[in-house]
Amino acid sequence: MKINSFTEKGGRQSNQDYIFIENINPNVHLILVADGMGGYESGDIAAKMVCENILTYLSIQTVVDQGTIQKAVNKSNLALRQYQSDHEIKMGATVGGIIISGSDVSCFWVGDVKIIQFRSGEIVFESRDHTLMADIVESGSIASYERIEKYKHVVTRSVHGDVKVSQISYETLGSVECGDILVICTDGVTDIMDSYSIQHDIYSSSDLDDGINKIKRRLEIEGKDNYSGVIISDFKSRIYGV
Repeated sequence: MKINSFTEKGGRQSNQDYIFIENINPNVHLILVADGMGGYESGDIAAKMVCENILTYLSIQTVVDQGTIQKAVNKSNLALRQYQSDHEIKMGATVGGIIISGSDVSCFWVGDVKIIQFRSGEIVFESRDHTLMADIVESGSIASYERIEKYKHVVTRSVHGDVKVSQISYETLGSVECGDILVICTDGVTDIMDSYSIQHDIYSSSDLDDGINKIKRRLEIEGKDNYSGVIISDFKSRIYGV
């Protein structure tokens, strides 16, 4: 297995995204991407705390499933709540994660961190953002450009100390095939490139590294927000590296 990752501040003064790649045990890999919430303080600290607390909780579990992941996110909420109380600030983050156990893959997300699975050049899974704009679109309402711009970054779920609004969405992706590619990225990427643009750059390139470089070059030119991504591939080799 091969893991490529990148994280940059884009047009912002600092980078409040955080990428976390760890082994829970020799057979279970955890890949997390968190995005400190705009408009709040200490987003970089919030993103890191969320990832670290999720790992801490999951690393002592014998089974990593939807229930234990939700409890791990709840633990992160408690940690943020305590930190906010101690420092008298507001802070929060959105987060998405991929868990690879042997050849089986599952994923979860809270907020607008995007997770995509490609197989044989096609998009076979794409996470649905927890945003007000996604709710409007799902309801069948016609959204004007102005409405999209106004609501696309208003998240309806996040990790910021309130367990009630941090319920995860969870998907079991099943057994990966050797040619599968998994992508997890923050909204700084998806503001510039939708899933089809990412698909095009990956599969129209001479190889995956070239495709990733195309994506990064576009983000370097157009990115106004922090942008981060992790691309997981080459499952047949079972080699773990970044």
